Amino acid sequence: MRQGCSTVFVSLVRSFIVLSSLALPVSAVAQPVGHVPFTNPGIGQMEINPNTDRVYIAGGFAQNFMTVIDASNPSSPSIVTTISAGNGGSGVIVNPTANTFFTSNGFSGQVLRYDGVTNTQNGTVGIGACGGIFDYNPNTNLVYVVRQCAGGGPPAGVDPLYAIDAATMGIVGNNLGTGGVVGTVRVNRATGKAYARASANTSVFGPSPAFTFGPQIPNVYPVAVNHHNNRLYLQNVTTGAIHVHDGATDGFITTLPPAGAFSVNTANDHLYVTDPPGGNSIKVLDGVSHNLITTLTIPSGKAVQVITADSTKNRLYVVGCVPATCSSTSELYVLLDPDSGIRCEIDMSQPSYTSGQTITATSLRFANTNTTAASVEIKVWLGAPTGKLPIINVPAASFPAGLDVNLGPVPLFPVTAATPPGQWEFSCRILDPITGKLLAEDLNGFVVVP
Repeated sequence: MRQGCSTVFVSLVRSFIVLSSLALPVSAVAQPVGHVPFTNPGIGQMEINPNTDRVYIAGGFAQNFMTVIDASNPSSPSIVTTISAGNGGSGVIVNPTANTFFTSNGFSGQVLRYDGVTNTQNGTVGIGACGGIFDYNPNTNLVYVVRQCAGGGPPAGVDPLYAIDAATMGIVGNNLGTGGVVGTVRVNRATGKAYARASANTSVFGPSPAFTFGPQIPNVYPVAVNHHNNRLYLQNVTTGAIHVHDGATDGFITTLPPAGAFSVNTANDHLYVTDPPGGNSIKVLDGVSHNLITTLTIPSGKAVQVITADSTKNRLYVVGCVPATCSSTSELYVLLDPDSGIRCEIDMSQPSYTSGQTITATSLRFANTNTTAASVEIKVWLGAPTGKLPIINVPAASFPAGLDVNLGPVPLFPVTAATPPGQWEFSCRILDPITGKLLAEDLNGFVVVP
């Protein structure tokens, strides 16, 4: 394995050194860059496919519909289609690699998988009652959904959590009792743990395949996870304050002020917060110091309802509305976050590999969207069950202004009988060479199946 990988990356690093000397033009873009009105389904969840720039806006539990929006031209997003309540629209989550999305048809009790190109259904599984909020773990290819309407099972009873294999649509975590009436669910891909709102508490489930029910975190519910720095963001059910917890231990770290809408950019560790009950401004906070970086706005007279960050393209999708018409008509706004402008991005060709298949990164991208050069430290590594192999380790380099280099596809090595089975990763990280501050990171897990 080491010899094959080393040979590939000698060539890879040489290409990177040559290409990094090229300076490409950068154009400034105003904020917000685009918007489009749509009919409001009573928004329960909004998700993004960063590979296709499709935005999916769905309702919550019961019977709802979904709006699919194309934001590939961020200055002029457009409605692609609407999926009716009987065919989905109760919650939504995306598998960007497979270009599929998952939703529920509410009272009919089914989770539905859709093709992201044709927007046609291509898989289904019954969960007995109305699913409403979803999350997805790309490391295990599992879709998580919480269900209301029909009670639940052990160990804690009441509304349950389900885990579904995204490839087969088979239920692998069945009727996992939460101990309360469910709401949001969030999965920490760094640990494999899932967090579900159960009435006034957060119920914690361990990683697959056991999904062990752990101690509840009281008086908060999950709103976001940053798997890159292993932080949980839970909202206090009484005050609306955001509680920051350690993802490894679930232990409390600190409290942020009350928030209306909240989201996280996992690439640059930015937090997006609106003041309750909802104005037109969005505070951008540093995810480590929690200091204010800047404030973004949507047009005056509009109230922010929902925020979802696209960490890959560093965009922010915001749903806003005139308060008097929020129950019927809203508007999707596309904004850009003024971050460090440094990128390292990796996409794997599939979530798991078996004997005879070649483990491949479909993209390995380095970029600097700034108008000035940046000094950086670059790390790329391959992680195996037996340890980690450094691939690129450059202590000091310069990213010229406008750099945008994609070295993919990168075939790593074929899986053979000698390849250790289990959890692997192919990941990248860019740091400030002086301070060590994280500028960009992309952690990509995959599984080798014996």
